[in-house]
Amino acid sequence: MTTPGSRPVVVAVDGTPGSAGALEYAVDEALRDGNRLHLVHVWPGSPPQDLVPVVACGELQAAGRAVLDESSASARRMAPGLEITTDLVVGPRSEGILRASRSGRLLVVGRSARHRFDLPFGSTPAAVAARAACPVVVVPSSWGAVSTARRVVVGMKSRRHALELLSHAFHIAQERGAEILVITSWELYDPSMDRREVAQRAAEWEAEGTAVLESLVEEWRARFPGVPVELRVAHGRPAHVLEVASAGADLLLVGRHQRAVPPYGRLGATAHTVLRTSRCPVEVVPAGVVAVAPAPATSASRAS
Repeated sequence: MTTPGSRPVVVAVDGTPGSAGALEYAVDEALRDGNRLHLVHVWPGSPPQDLVPVVACGELQAAGRAVLDESSASARRMAPGLEITTDLVVGPRSEGILRASRSGRLLVVGRSARHRFDLPFGSTPAAVAARAACPVVVVPSSWGAVSTARRVVVGMKSRRHALELLSHAFHIAQERGAEILVITSWELYDPSMDRREVAQRAAEWEAEGTAVLESLVEEWRARFPGVPVELRVAHGRPAHVLEVASAGADLLLVGRHQRAVPPYGRLGATAHTVLRTSRCPVEVVPAGVVAVAPAPATSASRAS
């Protein structure tokens, strides 16, 4: 992980109820590891010349400053001693948020209730989660920091993203005193074949999938012996399986695809869906962003 205080937690705020949960989550994260909190608000700047401006640019800028001031005051009420900086960015919303997050260790954005029904590729949370250099957490507007779940869910699609996902999941679970649920799913495209497999070979699918998950988490269990781990192989569409699992979780982690040519980041269909439907915050971990792991615990250290 990064050195505490070296890179801020960045949170996008817009003054709407949709960003309230994101601000609370970001404050909690900044307090957890001693980092500072950086608030960013994006305003459009000058309107296109062929449009009649409804609101003067000066008023827009003043409104943006007011959003930052109000959000900063809310954060200070939650954490009086927290170091807070602000940034008013001009330009397109997703581009401005991405620029502000370049120096951050984590970017937090809110999801309003209506985003559950947005087009899959049209929301700002999905746009920044697909391209940010750091992990991105998308927080439902209804989220609150007080939770008794103490569970981190890892959506495991393949071995390709296991290192990034598990390194972050075990660090987060250890910091929060939480357990980890590593879950994968299976479903055949052909409905009749799928029904036949469920009826005849469901136990084999579960056994084979569990064996794969066991091999992936073996090293991490040795490095984090105090973190409880549950493995689950479920039948169904991945997005639906993860949505159900998110109902009893504090955080859901999913991986981000990596292209060979720009733009390098890409969200898969499952990640796009869970960003809109998850009941808990979703952290999107980019390819290659790995949390530093401790050495495996020795037999002597475990005994002590």
